[in-house]
Amino acid sequence: MSGEVYEAAVRVGDGYAYGPVRQTPQEAHADAMKMRRRLDRMPAKIPSVAEAFDGVEAELEGNRTKGYVDWFQSQRRMIFRHLREETPITEVGTDVLRAFIRARQRDTVGGTERAVSPNTILAHRRAFSLVFKHALQQGWIDRNPLEVTKWPREVETKRDWLTKEELRALLARIGEESLEDRDVVLLAAWTGLRRSELARLRVEDVDLDGGRLWIRGKTRSEDYGFPAQLRPALERLVARAEGGLLVPGGPQRITLVFRKWAQRLREPRFHAHALRHSLATALLRDGVPIQVVQRVMRHKRITTTMIYTHIADDQLRAAQDGFDLLGE
Repeated sequence: MSGEVYEAAVRVGDGYAYGPVRQTPQEAHADAMKMRRRLDRMPAKIPSVAEAFDGVEAELEGNRTKGYVDWFQSQRRMIFRHLREETPITEVGTDVLRAFIRARQRDTVGGTERAVSPNTILAHRRAFSLVFKHALQQGWIDRNPLEVTKWPREVETKRDWLTKEELRALLARIGEESLEDRDVVLLAAWTGLRRSELARLRVEDVDLDGGRLWIRGKTRSEDYGFPAQLRPALERLVARAEGGLLVPGGPQRITLVFRKWAQRLREPRFHAHALRHSLATALLRDGVPIQVVQRVMRHKRITTTMIYTHIADDQLRAAQDGFDLLGE
């Protein structure tokens, strides 16, 4: 008979769960079979959102870099400031996510009056996406609530890299007061090392005569050539090393150096990772092939290096030797 509609009905406890409205009984039957299989996989106790996060973390630890796992763990800590860990994963729907977004929008950064940026909230969305994907694979939920939840729009961030001219001026200013700090900053700027990589550098990792550094990276270790102009700074760092570490004090010391000079120079872009961005951008602007820049930056995927291509749109000129911070 025309106009008839059908829907699956599966018994759950003392009631029924219903599927979407369909035009044919075959479609409704297929829905019923899917619902039954999903219910059969559902554990007796519905997992909490914390258990869902645990599942994702266990998967990441065996398949992703330590840096990525650290990022996910930091997202988890921030998310659970506004979401109860014991909440059943099935109850984390659109309303809960909207309430979470509103709560984060009311937060401020580090005790300041500056509001949490939309891009920070979107980072939470990426973490949630991993969690809901895991829950779907486990059969704990039947749809991803992110798909029907409105999130803040991404905002374009300000330039976070420095030109060679800006870096030269900053290095000269730092060198007037502290040659020790200048050497640390110069090493970071000329090699593009991450803060953790700088902190792991040891005296035995430096081959002054061969012009090589042994970099202990996030996922692998490799040697890295450095230009002759960097050798004097490395010689001084080796002479000042304590406990075998090229930069005594670890990541905290590096953070303090950059934080101190960012305040003195009144330059918010002055931090270790911004110098990494600056190196990649300068190399691309100077015409270095993107595959070479990928090797210099030690990016696992060239798509990561391609992030910098949209800001390297000036006339292409020289190669890496043109990245001369000392103007020599």
